[in-house]
Amino acid sequence: MPKEAAFSTEPMASPHHILLIGEIVSQTTSKQDRGLKPLAYAEAGVPTYWRIEPDEGPTLYVYELNGGKYKPPTAYKAGTVAKLTKPFPVSLDPAQLLE
Repeated sequence: MPKEAAFSTEPMASPHHILLIGEIVSQTTSKQDRGLKPLAYAEAGVPTYWRIEPDEGPTLYVYELNGGKYKPPTAYKAGTVAKLTKPFPVSLDPAQLLE
């Protein structure tokens, strides 16, 4: 990262260029990761949001934008294979996300 970018308050990317945001929930960020952030990302038009809950095995929650709001998330537990097509095709076991 250029030295000047570390002091800039300007966004480094437009939300329109972001296809996926992923968050690993922690005790200190759980309220934001489960509530405020999905609302903000949907408002910004981010098409896909992944929320990873490490204390659940982990579990991957996948949110997809529909009409400006995220549909209720689909949950994928550790030990299962999530076969996803958006924003790109990928198959993974959520347990791999925290290795």
